[in-house]
Amino acid sequence: MTCAMIGQYDTAIDNSRKSVELNPSSYVGHGSLGFACFFNGQFAEAVAELETAIRLSPNDLMLPNVVSLLASSYYMSGDYEKSLEIALACRAGGARSFRWPIVTWPTRLGQLGRIEDGRRALEKLIELAPGYSTEVARHTVRFRHEADFEHYMAGLRKLGWSG
Repeated sequence: MTCAMIGQYDTAIDNSRKSVELNPSSYVGHGSLGFACFFNGQFAEAVAELETAIRLSPNDLMLPNVVSLLASSYYMSGDYEKSLEIALACRAGGARSFRWPIVTWPTRLGQLGRIEDGRRALEKLIELAPGYSTEVARHTVRFRHEADFEHYMAGLRKLGWSG
């Protein structure tokens, strides 16, 4: 996961695949591979790996992280409805304090054309994270491909975001 965050995408994929090969029942291995695939632009594979991680350890303490990333993987795959459905489940499951769903909530709503709801969610995001900006997002969500980052931010732009 660290390799993906510092831009060593191929190493992240290779290490995570090796982890899964060594222990196919590893929640962490599948979760890490899903994480690496997400930032590498391999969203369908990210979905598959994250769903496997959830099946392997459905009560894991880190489950909100994995479910949130799963929702974002569906978003990046273009399935905004499924992304919103999973995000709602994550939120209802007690992950309200976990920050990533709060950040991506308005993006999902913007892509679905739910502009009024999206703008309210964007106001909440700004209230909870007043320093949030496109530049902060760029340093937080380090996609390998610029086009993926642009897609990630597209829903906010549909809400009038210029940050």
